[in-house]
Amino acid sequence: MSINKYKNISFNNVIRVVNIFILSNYAKLGPPLSIILSYYKIKPIDFINQFNEETKKKFLNKLPLKVTIYLYKDKSFKYVLNYPSVSFLIKNILKLKNKNTLNYLDIYKIALIKQIDMPNIRLKNIFKTIISTIFSMKINIK
Repeated sequence: MSINKYKNISFNNVIRVVNIFILSNYAKLGPPLSIILSYYKIKPIDFINQFNEETKKKFLNKLPLKVTIYLYKDKSFKYVLNYPSVSFLIKNILKLKNKNTLNYLDIYKIALIKQIDMPNIRLKNIFKTIISTIFSMKINIK
């Protein structure tokens, strides 16, 4: 993912923005994804092939990604991939450690991942937001 992931999006001609969550490298033809895409006049097979090909290179299998699809007047589309939510990353780290505590290095790693999605926000502010999320989830920090 590049920092300029929105540079290829022409916002002047966008008629609709659709946000959906899809597992990386695991988009399949069939409900519910095909129904959603067909409703917005996107050929499901075109989107699924592009999505799976791109996520195969960049992400682990079955990682839940937020996908923002921009629909244009000429019935074409472009999409932007975002990394999983902070709470998902926290839960996975806890599952790997088999503990209910995180250390500051874990939080820093999550902040670095989230900074890719939010390049204009300072790392310090992302770090503080993650700590707030951890406290709200009632998880201890060492």
